[in-house]
Amino acid sequence: MQIRPTLPGALAAAAVLAFAASSQAAVITVTSLAAFNAAIAGGSSGTDNFSDLTINTFFSGPVNRSAGLFGYRASTTTGDFFVAPTAGFVALSVEESSASIVLDNFSRTVFAVGGNFFNTNVLGEFTGGAINGPITVRINDFNGGAFSNTFTPTGITTYRGFLSDTRIRSVTVSNGSTVTGPWEAIDNLTLAVPEPSSVALTVLALGLAVGVSRRRPALA
Repeated sequence: MQIRPTLPGALAAAAVLAFAASSQAAVITVTSLAAFNAAIAGGSSGTDNFSDLTINTFFSGPVNRSAGLFGYRASTTTGDFFVAPTAGFVALSVEESSASIVLDNFSRTVFAVGGNFFNTNVLGEFTGGAINGPITVRINDFNGGAFSNTFTPTGITTYRGFLSDTRIRSVTVSNGSTVTGPWEAIDNLTLAVPEPSSVALTVLALGLAVGVSRRRPALA
């Protein structure tokens, strides 16, 4: 059973108006799966948990994968993919620590992306302590805009969800690491198309509380 966020009619109308009147593309970042699911309630979504992959193996990209009905392409900027064994789960990681993971070529329109983003050590296990550096998730849209969110994962369940009012073209995950690691990893990748009203209400609720992040045109 899906639970939709509800607000008084006047407030809901104001949210839609504020969303529609925005002159710049907006991206909202949420930090929990529950918040992401609430925001995409009523829309369509699919999740790739990478359970079909064999841990501790390498494979070359680009590779076509699917998150439910959402097909997508995954590639690395250098080297191959590595399948990380993270506390009994399977995660998509990279062979070379300086590589980034790029997700694009979506088969369906995508306005929201979420998942667990974290760093691993050379064995593919979650890494903490001094070498647990930040992760950066960059969202590029079809209008040439770009938005980046950088954060330090605290575990394999560290969650980030991104809701855009403009169609998403690609997602790049990186950590700026050197040859000594760490290596970024993704698990439970969700692609979604929320109902416009759900996104509008989320824009209002989070925008009033913490402000809405505005995209900048991507630099050449």
